[in-house]
Amino acid sequence: MNQKPPQELSNQVSGRPGRLTADLKKILPLWGAIILLSLVAISLLKSYDIRLINSLEYSDANPYRLAEALELEAKKYVLRCREKLAALAQRPAADASLKGDPDLARAKQLLLKSLELASEKTQLYAVLAELASMEGDAAGFHLYSGMDRAANGYPEEALQEFDEALAVNPRFVPALEQKATVLISSDVLAEAKVVIGQLLAVDPQNSDAFYLRARLAEKEGDIQGVVQALETSVQLDPANVKAVKLLGDYLVGQNRAQAAIDLLRRTQHHAPRDANLKHRLALILFDQGQYKDALNVLKAANEIERSSALLYFDLARCYKKLGKDRLARITLEKAIEIDPSFADRLLFPENTTQ
Repeated sequence: MNQKPPQELSNQVSGRPGRLTADLKKILPLWGAIILLSLVAISLLKSYDIRLINSLEYSDANPYRLAEALELEAKKYVLRCREKLAALAQRPAADASLKGDPDLARAKQLLLKSLELASEKTQLYAVLAELASMEGDAAGFHLYSGMDRAANGYPEEALQEFDEALAVNPRFVPALEQKATVLISSDVLAEAKVVIGQLLAVDPQNSDAFYLRARLAEKEGDIQGVVQALETSVQLDPANVKAVKLLGDYLVGQNRAQAAIDLLRRTQHHAPRDANLKHRLALILFDQGQYKDALNVLKAANEIERSSALLYFDLARCYKKLGKDRLARITLEKAIEIDPSFADRLLFPENTTQ
């Protein structure tokens, strides 16, 4: 085997550091760019993962789950507020008020959002009343105490609380709205009309005031008054979904189905995650024989709400009308799985559960 002379080997070895340095100078910028891009990619992936985790854990498709999560988070801040207030009480010279406290503001924000997503969580009114008391907000304390009383079936006590709130601030819009609501539900219509008038005197552009006027007209059997009040409510606030839904019902009752369809379609822009709004729109389309459009809207609603047996049943009805019997059977089975009573609502001659 031929061997290189020692001198040649020595020259090659001594020359390697120089070539290595030169090579490194060539590739370092490339490696630097790769590393930088990798760091950016990792950062983006982490950001995406966070958004993905939040999406799965606090999915908009399940408002009640999100409401539960918000309530749980709020309780942490409420506990901090209680501890702060207890500490203040130990200092005789200190003002035992948490007015302007960031933890209190955060707790209130979370609780109100939770209620917005799940209005049935009425137990939160008592907590909101406690927070209002902590910050020395007498009107707010009586407002939420009244809402708590009303939710628990004590309308007379609720009205007393709302009057206490209005004694503190006669122009307190939420108290006027809640008082009118309880009066209407209690059939004290003459007084409700007075309170709605007071509300409109304070805030003439209040969309909810016209919604309440519609509810009052409904109690009085004045259908035209209902529609006029609701149209004004929606005109003032196109995102007032409860007014839109009720108006849609009345438009259909007046054989103005297309007007109802147009109204509900427009409102989807303001409430894209409201499955009930989509469901209502789909039912009107279905009744008008627009089965394909109804199916598309129902599918969109089902992407948001996956626990409604009625929604699956109406999907099955659409599939049946479109001649897609296999899909109709599958979807009907899903409705029955959620609510076995839907087994009695057969779309086919034979029992689909057999």
